[in-house]
Amino acid sequence: MKRNSFLLNVATLASLTMLCSMSVQAESEIHPAQRSGVEVSLEPRARTEAVAYLGGNAFTVASETPGGWPDNVPHHWHSDDANTYGKGMDWMEVGECCDDGNFEETRGMAEFDMLYFSGASTVDSAKVEVRVAKLGGLWNQIGPGNFTIQVYTYKGNNDEDISDYNIPATLLTSFGTSGLSFDQALQFDVTSAYNAAVNAGDISFGVRLQAASEPNDAAVVFGNAVLITATNPQQFRINAGLNDAWYFPDTSGQGFFITVFPDLGYVSLAWFTYDTELPPLDATANLGDPGHRWLTAVGPIDGNQALMDIEMTSGGIFDTPSVITRTDPPGSDGTILLIFDSCNSGTIEYDIPSINRQGIVPIQRVANDNIALCEALNAD
Repeated sequence: MKRNSFLLNVATLASLTMLCSMSVQAESEIHPAQRSGVEVSLEPRARTEAVAYLGGNAFTVASETPGGWPDNVPHHWHSDDANTYGKGMDWMEVGECCDDGNFEETRGMAEFDMLYFSGASTVDSAKVEVRVAKLGGLWNQIGPGNFTIQVYTYKGNNDEDISDYNIPATLLTSFGTSGLSFDQALQFDVTSAYNAAVNAGDISFGVRLQAASEPNDAAVVFGNAVLITATNPQQFRINAGLNDAWYFPDTSGQGFFITVFPDLGYVSLAWFTYDTELPPLDATANLGDPGHRWLTAVGPIDGNQALMDIEMTSGGIFDTPSVITRTDPPGSDGTILLIFDSCNSGTIEYDIPSINRQGIVPIQRVANDNIALCEALNAD
């Protein structure tokens, strides 16, 4: 009944109100927080950005050639899911090993299972993040040394393959090791490569870290490989599908009529509410409640919001031509910032200096009839 009473209270005034308003972490130890396996999580970032985190399957392959640097022939694991040498899983070791008469170059890989993104589509941003887990190698090589590491992307297969050591790959970027610190996070922008993988229908996105210059028996171990993608959905725009009665359920019986004029680029609002205090018990009115108040506001549309000047009028008599007094100068009675984040939710942020009141009112539609129209208009 309260919702209905709101409709009855405002229906007779809506059209007139709208038209009037328009006038005017020790360093030698492995990082303890190593992420293992695949994880997927989603979180909102601000109102318009969806961020996805996908943990990667990391591993390390080493060569074994007496010939020395460089060595492009893979030979054995240093880190793999079977934990073959007991050095742990999910590590990306990059550099040189070991002082046993055989030269070994180590390269770290991580593959991300794109099948976890059901219906994967291109994104606005994609980054791979790794953290420095040890300044040195898995076999206690020195570190971090002073050499250059190159970052490559490649088509993975969601499996650990020795051949990933030298699988054809595309050079993305490079960085030096001399300034690395324990637990330091490094991010690499892979947006173009990731979107290309999506468009190609790839099931796995691979990243390989390898030395580009002689490590001189030094190495660095990386962990916590994560793929971070972000998508910015289409910005919501105020449109004529928002023309409706709106209210806040906690204050049912009060509410708003909102009208959008797309061709003019303006939006108008009428707020039907009450005074800040109850009127005296002996207060009377010929029509309605003595505490009834209504405000109007108008302002230009700016994407999903509109900053509006509040206007108050006085001096009128029911259904009688009257001399009306309006807010002068415009805006001196306060402002309303109207913000919509969807076709069925928004906020009204008000600042009314004359009563020293500021606040935020969350609003929703009284009825959902116009949601389909709003969504269609926003998609255009």
